Amino acid sequence: MASIFSVKDEGMHGAAGLLGLPTLPIAAMLISYSLERREQLKSRRLLWIANFTWISFLLMAAAVMIFMGGLQNAGVKTGTPITELPDGVIAFHGWINRILLIVYCLWTITAAKTAIRLGNQY
Repeated sequence: MASIFSVKDEGMHGAAGLLGLPTLPIAAMLISYSLERREQLKSRRLLWIANFTWISFLLMAAAVMIFMGGLQNAGVKTGTPITELPDGVIAFHGWINRILLIVYCLWTITAAKTAIRLGNQY
């Protein structure tokens, strides 16, 4: 949902992000644990990838806090449009966001493959 709403529409973009970003790692851990227990595989690949979902979420949260703190220290008020970054502001949260989305997609694909394989066994 956050991709539908522009960053310029802070309210909806932020609300969609707050709804989707922290809830997927919780669901990933619960679903992965359940699938791994049912399948009883020696490989814990799905659980490893599920752990990467919350790790990437925490990295994203830290990157956004660093960015927002830098803006605040530079004197930029919240809600003010930014045309260029002030000196001293570190903005790498876009890259972390892309990594987060790749990890989320990787978990979804891996969970789906595991569920399909498990469904074919019964």
